Amino acid sequence: MEKARAKQQERYEALPDITTNAQLTPSLMNQFCPLDSECTKLLQQVYDRFRYSGRSLHKFIKIARTIADLEGEEQIHIHHLKKSLLSRDIEKESTYLGG
Repeated sequence: MEKARAKQQERYEALPDITTNAQLTPSLMNQFCPLDSECTKLLQQVYDRFRYSGRSLHKFIKIARTIADLEGEEQIHIHHLKKSLLSRDIEKESTYLGG
């Protein structure tokens, strides 16, 4: 966890108000969270099926960036995005179960 946090601080050191992935604005996400065509296609499918808001889609991408950081990966890959999307289901279930 500490390595991922250090990686984020290093990545955003030139940005005065950003120290973590969660703080990225949509315009900065294009620079720091580029997605390959496979990830973009999956996000489009998710949007088409569930109609998540743009804010929700951005949250999934930021979480995928963090998962990639935790795994020591420079790029976001499809498995990072899938884990991010699954986290929403886990979060909903936890809330429903009172967790």
